[in-house]
Amino acid sequence: MGKFHKDMTLMEIMTSDSRAVEIFEQYGLSCAECMGAQAETVEKAAEAHGLNVEEILTTLNTLK
Repeated sequence: MGKFHKDMTLMEIMTSDSRAVEIFEQYGLSCAECMGAQAETVEKAAEAHGLNVEEILTTLNTLK
């Protein structure tokens, strides 16, 4: 299991590593500007946008 997981909120991830904003933007997620980022999990965000959460997490977990 990587550093990031599907039950983390978008804000938790962005706070943990600011480079995550760029990754979210690659997937069309404007998380830094979204009011829901504090409460929405990466799984729910991916689902709402028709994205594969595992793919997003794989990319996020390449951050070191």
